Amino acid sequence: MTDPKDKILFALDVDALPKATPYIEVLSPFVGAFKIGLELMNAVGTPQVVQHIHRLGGQVFVDCKLNDIPNTVRGASRVIADLGVKYFNVHASSGIEAIKAAAEVKKEAKLLVVTVLTSLDEPQCLSIFGKTPQEKVIQFAQEAKEAGADGII
Repeated sequence: MTDPKDKILFALDVDALPKATPYIEVLSPFVGAFKIGLELMNAVGTPQVVQHIHRLGGQVFVDCKLNDIPNTVRGASRVIADLGVKYFNVHASSGIEAIKAAAEVKKEAKLLVVTVLTSLDEPQCLSIFGKTPQEKVIQFAQEAKEAGADGII
């Protein structure tokens, strides 16, 4: 049975560990994972942030949206999975082979696949992907499932 707290992810959208620490200390018993994004990862370093959250009793969702060739996605996914994170993600636009590569090395981590960014409106989505957001999300979700992902965003 799933623990209700696993349905809650808390976004640490800050640029320094001292800004994140109070949230981690207070919320660790109540949230399933802390989402770390590009700002904190680049300001501090992903391994350092993950280790800090783990030391304080929390789990981690690395919201890195990997988007590269399959070999590079595989290598980055392996490194992230080795950190003992609960979740990480790959962008669907990297292609089904890149998603498969991440799935092959994810270990205990859950692999999530980002479909269409919420900031893209219909004209932008049509321009980039040649399909409406609804059509593209469905296509990307089917490919993610086929490739071995655990979920989609």
